[in-house]
Amino acid sequence: YVSGNLKPEWEVADAVDNTVSYIVPWQIYANTKYSVIAETKYSNDLFFLTEKTTKAMFAQRLFVVFSCKSYLENLRNLGFKTFSNIIDESYDNIMDPVERFSAAFEQLKALEKLDYGEVQNQIKYITEHNFQRLFSLQQEKQDQMKTMVYNKIKELT
Repeated sequence: YVSGNLKPEWEVADAVDNTVSYIVPWQIYANTKYSVIAETKYSNDLFFLTEKTTKAMFAQRLFVVFSCKSYLENLRNLGFKTFSNIIDESYDNIMDPVERFSAAFEQLKALEKLDYGEVQNQIKYITEHNFQRLFSLQQEKQDQMKTMVYNKIKELT
């Protein structure tokens, strides 16, 4: 399904292939208020942070995630903030994916009723924090990888 509201000039690339994973859809973000993230994994025991979520954080957007149980909890465990001050994030705790997704969809409907300007004011500290956290997490992971390599080299020599 492709929305009739999607305009051709909003496309991020001429052809859709795996290279679009690296492109932030700025035109779509400029013409929409919030992000709906349909993550790759939705089984209850699989957390996997992908470009879908990180693009929304990089663009400093409020998002509702359709993913595995405890996805938002896992984000918070990585040091990110979520939007419980605006929406009911209890959907993140629901085991059954159909029920979880239905509850997440209810939050999208609730967002539609809120004043967008007021929401933006209330989430600014969250979106700015998440933007900065993306870079610090990247550095932490690079440092961890370097340490692993150095330790393995020491072990081998």
